[in-house]
Amino acid sequence: TGFPVILPFSVLRPLGYTTPKFTLEEMLEAHPVKKKRVKYKANGLFDGTPQLGPALLALQVDAKKKKMGVFRNYPRNMKLTRKAVRELGFDFPPYHNPRNRWQLSTMFMGATTADTPMHSDCCDNFCQHIVGTKRWIISPPTETRYLKPNCFGGLCWAKSSLPMHPTLSDSSFPPAEQAVLKTARYHKVDVHSGEILFLPAAWFHAVYNLNPTCTLINWVSSGPSQLYVNKTGKTGGQSAGRDRPCLPGQQRCGVVQ
Repeated sequence: TGFPVILPFSVLRPLGYTTPKFTLEEMLEAHPVKKKRVKYKANGLFDGTPQLGPALLALQVDAKKKKMGVFRNYPRNMKLTRKAVRELGFDFPPYHNPRNRWQLSTMFMGATTADTPMHSDCCDNFCQHIVGTKRWIISPPTETRYLKPNCFGGLCWAKSSLPMHPTLSDSSFPPAEQAVLKTARYHKVDVHSGEILFLPAAWFHAVYNLNPTCTLINWVSSGPSQLYVNKTGKTGGQSAGRDRPCLPGQQRCGVVQ
């Protein structure tokens, strides 16, 4: 499956990559409020180009997620067409095997209280961090024996749901989860605005917001992704990382093939 890799936006610019990084205030200036009230359908396709202004205002005051039937006060797993991605001023990661296709891009916004329980995905994942910082708790596929996931719909949800939570202690979890927390291997990495985290299929991950965030996620439809050789003659993963491994104990950034 390869290894996770952190790719700064800046090193991708020579490859034509254009997604900007923002502070929350800068993104609100780029996407001003044009409508006072906009509802964002969770887990659905947004018809047209979404107005992000009201959602950004909610994040500016670190508002918690509000559920209004199938709608939310900011995008949560909101699917975007390729046209909508371009009209919002965002881009697709340049490291991609052209034999595979992108799934629809997915936008997530969330307040500091937002988190996602431990799970693995069916497909390779490029997560573009546009605003804010997320803490990723990552576990390799070998830990399936301890995490004992329940799988359905292309996702596998682990028995240990929220490891290394920034505000919860291990003792607050049920005894069965506490045992998993002490046994399975986890790695912690903070990914900031202006960075992409490449996460291969089958790697488990839990995600916590350390402040209000906006991310754009691109999944590959099938098959492995590939980090292409760039102008330096080195593989993209080795030359484009932070000059250190993404995860502790690894000797190199992964070349995904």
